[in-house]
Amino acid sequence: MLKAVFNTNIIVSSFLSEHGFSHKNVEMAIEGKIANYTSPDMLKELSKVLREGIKFSEEDVKNSVGFVLGYSIPVNPAQKVDAVKDDPKDNIVIECALACNADYIVSGDRHLFDLKQYRGIKIVKPADFFKIIS
Repeated sequence: MLKAVFNTNIIVSSFLSEHGFSHKNVEMAIEGKIANYTSPDMLKELSKVLREGIKFSEEDVKNSVGFVLGYSIPVNPAQKVDAVKDDPKDNIVIECALACNADYIVSGDRHLFDLKQYRGIKIVKPADFFKIIS
């Protein structure tokens, strides 16, 4: 089974629209067609974006994080990296991907996508990932 790490923007996009590739990719994880991984740092970032950026209520943040945990496999990255120089907070995605030996990072974030890959982990846009898995 393909192992993936969805960047926060993919998860948020899937909450906001049922019509895009981000939502389709999340559906594949929910259906068990791919394995999606997350980490405590990524869940903290998701909570912050939902709370501060999208203005979800605390209850909606809690429910949303619980929903993500329902289709994701949590890992605790032991290794810190400094791969994303222009946006160091994106390193948590790479750390998660390394911890689970992911095949793909799915992201709409330019700082991650510009890397193309990291230690053999391919970094792709949501539409490209959907084409790969379908």
